[in-house]
Amino acid sequence: MARPGEPLGEWPPCEADPPNTARHFFHRERARSLWTRRWETAFDVMEGPAWEWGMERDHRELPTPKACARAYAAFVRELRAAGWLQFTEDEAKRELLSHQAARKKTRR
Repeated sequence: MARPGEPLGEWPPCEADPPNTARHFFHRERARSLWTRRWETAFDVMEGPAWEWGMERDHRELPTPKACARAYAAFVRELRAAGWLQFTEDEAKRELLSHQAARKKTRR
C-alpha cells in the first residue's frame, strides 16, 4: 500500500489484472508519467495487434489471454527494472502535479 506522497512499496502482482485495470507509473529522473492497461499494453508489447501466422495459409488470430498476460507482466517487470515507480491513481496525479509545479518555478 502506498503512503501519501510515496510510490507503492510493493507492486501488486499484475498477471491477473482484468483487461481495463489501469496502472500508473512515474519516472522521477526522466520526469515522465505513464499509465497502462493490460490488453492495450500487451498488444503494443507483442507488436500488436499481435498476429499468429499459420504455416498452411495466412490466417490471423488474436493472441490468447495467457500470452497477453505474459507480455503484460514482462512489460511491468521491465518498467520496474528501468526505475519507474508505481503509484495509486491519486498519488500519480499528485506526483505529476508537484513535478509540473516545480518545473514552472525553475522556469521563472
